[in-house]
Amino acid sequence: MTSDNTSASNTSSLSTQNSSAGLLPTPSFNHAINVKLNRDNYLLWKAQMMPYLRGQQLLRFVDGSYPCPEANITTTTESGATQVPNPEYKAWCQHDQHVLSVILSSLSEEILTHMLFLTTSSDVWSALEKMFSSRSRARIIQIRLQLSNLQKRDMTATESQDTGGYSLIHWAATAR
Repeated sequence: MTSDNTSASNTSSLSTQNSSAGLLPTPSFNHAINVKLNRDNYLLWKAQMMPYLRGQQLLRFVDGSYPCPEANITTTTESGATQVPNPEYKAWCQHDQHVLSVILSSLSEEILTHMLFLTTSSDVWSALEKMFSSRSRARIIQIRLQLSNLQKRDMTATESQDTGGYSLIHWAATAR
């Protein structure tokens, strides 16, 4: 059973965490993330999304470390126990929908169509990781093979860069 005091302290910790952290106003999302996720750029997109979510203290919504609280809590009064709306639930939903909006607005139409019926930021984040994880692993293996081939040619790092090492690094970042 949860009491009024526990719920009130959880709600106040959620609201004071942002104000006590001295966070700057949220930057315009369009300026923070300028890459829309498509089939070919997951690693690049994620490299921009993670610092934004961390900086706004929103990563905990997508990584599962801050699960949705119960919608109702039980309070005990002199007349007995009753169910009342949990104010922490309302605050959590509001924050999560903000994160969901940020993520969805950074997706291309081709990726967005796969996320239409997901309702939380964590659900969308998990679906994206699942969708792209095998591609990312395959890409890492392919890059390692190419780097191994470069080493077999006995090239120095400078020679490698002069003969296309930069394009290999750029290619890896776009995660085709």
